[in-house]
Amino acid sequence: MFSKGIIYITRLGCSAAFREAENKHIILSNIMNIVLALAMVGWIILALICYPAFNYNLDVFLFTITTCAVSFYLNYSGYFLFSKVFVLLTYDLAMSVHLILLGATYGHQFLFIPATAISFFLFKRNEGILKYSLFLLNAILFFYFELLYSNNRAIVTLQQPYSEVMQIATHITIFGSITLITLYASLYTNRVEMSLEFEHQRSEDLLFNILPRSIAGRLIEDHKNIADSFENVSVLFADIVGFTSMTSKISPESLVSMLNNIFSKLDDLAQQYGLEKIKTIGDCYMVASGLPEKNADHAIHITNFALDMLDVMTIMNIGKDEPIILRIGINSGPVVAGVIGKKKFIYDLWGDTVNVASRMEANGIAGQIQITEATFNLVSDHFEIIKRGEINIKGKGMLPTYMVSGRK
Repeated sequence: MFSKGIIYITRLGCSAAFREAENKHIILSNIMNIVLALAMVGWIILALICYPAFNYNLDVFLFTITTCAVSFYLNYSGYFLFSKVFVLLTYDLAMSVHLILLGATYGHQFLFIPATAISFFLFKRNEGILKYSLFLLNAILFFYFELLYSNNRAIVTLQQPYSEVMQIATHITIFGSITLITLYASLYTNRVEMSLEFEHQRSEDLLFNILPRSIAGRLIEDHKNIADSFENVSVLFADIVGFTSMTSKISPESLVSMLNNIFSKLDDLAQQYGLEKIKTIGDCYMVASGLPEKNADHAIHITNFALDMLDVMTIMNIGKDEPIILRIGINSGPVVAGVIGKKKFIYDLWGDTVNVASRMEANGIAGQIQITEATFNLVSDHFEIIKRGEINIKGKGMLPTYMVSGRK
């Protein structure tokens, strides 16, 4: 019950609508008020024990506790900036009165140092003027009472053993306050470091999910355009037959869910065969084999992948009135691969090999895998292949093509 009450007090004025940084400064302000109020209670108890020696100072302590209560109310009412300035100024006033009464003999001027330190944590970045103004005020008060305020100007002189008790209590207060501030700084620094590490790891994981790991690493290192030439790779394009007419028959949510389901299964297959997914464009799925790490069996892996794609679709179509059918095209040869631009990075491929692979898909047969002669020469010993004959490919003229029917 007590811990719940403390938590409730520390969160006075906080709101889920605020950013975390805003709530952090409110919580810190409330914690400072709690610590200051508890410290004043301790000094009141000390004053009562040493009565009548400390009786003169009870008003100062009670005034400070009242200030803390007002600061809580200001935070609760939403006057966050005023609350911080109010409590720090009244604290400086209380300490100044305390020093005027007792002089600088007992080291109370050093209590301005914790107030200076806490202001650096208490104020936000856009409150720098107030932060440094209060720092300057505390510095002036400290050096004034330390260097210029003569001890013999004290209004009240304490006798033994009260003077020794006062010194010990002052030292304990200074030590405790600085320890608490240091502990907070340490905990906050650790939390920020952990948060930065988490965000850094998350951003790297996201980048590695978008780009090949080796390419992402190079991009992180120098942030320059990346372009590599590969002599022998295989490129596959696949799309859904009749996709355009399909979009008018189902809801957008169902359409996206269907594509996500299909492409997620293809992603798993691509990872299984060590292929590099390049991108999806609408219903088109593009994948490459043999890059960014070279692989002599690139054409075999991508053809196995294509056959498994058809098997996946066969399983997914079980019980469906309108089956989803893929059309697949593959070509092998040299490409240029890399990352260009400054935003929305994508690992992409360029070259005639890519264009012809796209044409193989566009001019293919529904539910079939069409390959070029270049790919045929690399995989003919491993798969059942039927010669389709020459077809007219835009920009290339008549090219011999083949259909992969299965594994040998």
